[in-house]
This record gives sequence, C-alpha cells and structure tokens, in this order.
Amino acid sequence: MNAPTEIGFIPLTQTSLLDKSQLCTEEDDYLCDKAIWIASLSNGVTIYQDDDRAGREEPSAWKRLASYALDSNTNIIGMQLKFRSHVIDLPSNAKGYYFAHGISKTSGDVFERGYLVCGSVVDDEVNCKWYNIPELTVSREQNRPLSQLHAPFLILNPT
Repeated sequence: MNAPTEIGFIPLTQTSLLDKSQLCTEEDDYLCDKAIWIASLSNGVTIYQDDDRAGREEPSAWKRLASYALDSNTNIIGMQLKFRSHVIDLPSNAKGYYFAHGISKTSGDVFERGYLVCGSVVDDEVNCKWYNIPELTVSREQNRPLSQLHAPFLILNPT
C-alpha cells in the first residue's frame, strides 16, 4: 500500500509575483499623453506608472510597486520621469525613492496646478522636487528628513 503523498506549497516565481502585482511593464497607448514615473528594478524589470488603469485592484501603481518590491525582495535601482519624449533621470542606486502627487491653487488662480513630487534617499534625507505637470520643470525643491516620510509614499530598498 502506498503512503499518501503530501502536496506542499509551490513558491511563487518572480514572473507569477509580477503577474499578481498587476504592474505595467511595457509602454502603451494608455501612457502616451501622461506624465509618469518609470522604475528600473534590480531583477531587470522596468515598471511604468499606470494609475487608474481599468481592471487593476489597486489604482496606485506606486502602491503596487511597493508591494511587489517587498514580496520579491527587489530593489529600485533607477527612476525616471517622462512626458512624451522629455525624460528626467533621478539619481540611481539610492537607498530608496519617494513619490506623491501634488496640487496647488492660490486664491487668484483659476486653475489648479498639478505636480509629480519625487525624490531619492541620500543618507538620512530625501531630496524632494516638485515637477510641474506635464512639462516636468522643477518648481520647488526641498530636503526632508527621512523620519518625516513614510509608506505608501516612500519605498526603501532592503539593505
């Protein structure tokens, strides 16, 4: 008589984790007229910001990226901002990266102004820059103590 065979858990592979995370790994028409971030990962994968894409459980690509990086023990090794052909490189191989959407409107303004607020961790500070949307020009810059910034806006690479 044969003993029963125990069926164990099959570990998730990098590919299945990537599929599960619902991250965008290719540029497509959905992204063509948006100011976006692009993250290069230590496993060779490139991720494109595709916030609010239909069919995604989590609308924030940054939150999806944070979960994937943690689950797969993957580092962000580079980050860029892009609008059409205009590309801005952030410092590579930082200890971590910061991202948030910003908006401002003064009392005399008729229109709201949108920003991509991005930064990289250097020592115990994050150099945050406010990039105007869509032209990606810097309107403001500030070094902020790392202790003031937290998830979901900050993704720290494992040490």
